[in-house]
Amino acid sequence: MLFVAQSLIQNRYRLMHQLGRNGNRQTWLAKDEQTEKLVTLKALSFDLEMQWQDLKLFEREAATLQSLKHSRIPQFVDSFWLEQQKEHQFCLVYSYIAGQSLGDLAGTGKRWSLREIQDFAKAILEILDYLHQLSPPVIHRDIKPSNIILGEDNHVYLIDFGAVQAQMGNGQTMTIVGTYGYMPPEQFYGQTTPASDLYSLGATLLTLTTGVDPSKWPREGTRILLQTLLQLDPTFRNWLEYLLEPETGKRLSTAKEALNLLLNPSILSPQKVVKKALGETIDSNKLAPILLSQATTKEVESTTVSRVRIFQDREALQIVIPSFLSSDLAGSAFLFLLLLVVAVTLYVEQALNLSEIKSPLVPLIALVLVVAVLVIMSILSFVFISRRFTSTKTRFILESSGGIWVGWREVSSDEFESLSKLEYTAGKLSHTLWIVKLNGSREKLADHLTLYECQWVMEAFETWIQGKRQPV
Repeated sequence: MLFVAQSLIQNRYRLMHQLGRNGNRQTWLAKDEQTEKLVTLKALSFDLEMQWQDLKLFEREAATLQSLKHSRIPQFVDSFWLEQQKEHQFCLVYSYIAGQSLGDLAGTGKRWSLREIQDFAKAILEILDYLHQLSPPVIHRDIKPSNIILGEDNHVYLIDFGAVQAQMGNGQTMTIVGTYGYMPPEQFYGQTTPASDLYSLGATLLTLTTGVDPSKWPREGTRILLQTLLQLDPTFRNWLEYLLEPETGKRLSTAKEALNLLLNPSILSPQKVVKKALGETIDSNKLAPILLSQATTKEVESTTVSRVRIFQDREALQIVIPSFLSSDLAGSAFLFLLLLVVAVTLYVEQALNLSEIKSPLVPLIALVLVVAVLVIMSILSFVFISRRFTSTKTRFILESSGGIWVGWREVSSDEFESLSKLEYTAGKLSHTLWIVKLNGSREKLADHLTLYECQWVMEAFETWIQGKRQPV
């Protein structure tokens, strides 16, 4: 009966309303009558249902918050025991953060733009940089959407430090704590490092970006197949791959490094194709996205400027051929041309007064308008349409988008096995790239490419296809 609204705890904390309850734990919004500030009061009932591990984590959270000083982490206020005849309560009081968790917001169907997701990432990385630079480093171990608060002040806060662990010298921790789907593989074995928090952050951002629960992500073993998640921006996806690498040694190791790559996305771009003196084109590292600071290939004579982007890793290949105009300009231009066709049609109708004159010119005019539309569509394919080809070990997807139109299709496994190679045909001003099947039939992949772009894409595609068909 002690914990009810308007109860006064420790002659100081006036309970206002319950924020949550989970088993023998409950959380309340309270008012500190000494400071007149709102606080969060968490209470753990010490009874027969309580596990000693719960008490251990609760005490750890209190000790951790007491030692941390960061504006985006709840500030420790108080901790104490309440002794009663039937049960005891261990209470933790910390500053109240007005807002909602990203988990709750996502549960309402809320979706965020890429820029907003990147802002969340930046904010959490700055907090992790602070935690990981402490001595010893403090590892949160339970980063997930429900533990990130978007405050009413639009700042991002990291909460729930019950699973926190100060890293031991050998990187091991004694307790396996965390949330399935957001935990890196090493955490299942009780081993955590600062890189473990980066994995959890990557999984959190992936959930917020796609709206897909971690249990439904496509995986191969412990590796998440990011290339199959089509709604991800390619550059952001590459950055996430560095966070979600299942092998600790290959994952980004520090929050500062992850933040630097996030703020400088050009570092993650595939290296430019260079032209040798003999005119042939090469790439620097099999077209895989790498850190430019580790590059060993130097530019020879001149660099081939290309709008084509190629991303490749062990799991997938993606070829992106952007339109000549940005998506915003493409949409505006598409609408302009559409309105132009309508305006011309209305003008011709008025000029000939088609409603009154029955003339054999009417079918001819209609034919001219159809031809005009086809010409405009041809212009659209040249200027406005962007294409993306994505291939994994099990999927092969062709996407096209332009202006306000988006289309895609997935090639069946049988059709995929029939793919043979790429080839190009030369035009007066540009080249067209074709997918060639074993039966000799062709399907257009992209047009209006330079010779160098065709050679680059062909090399990447054929290397990928050969690698996929090698016996395991």
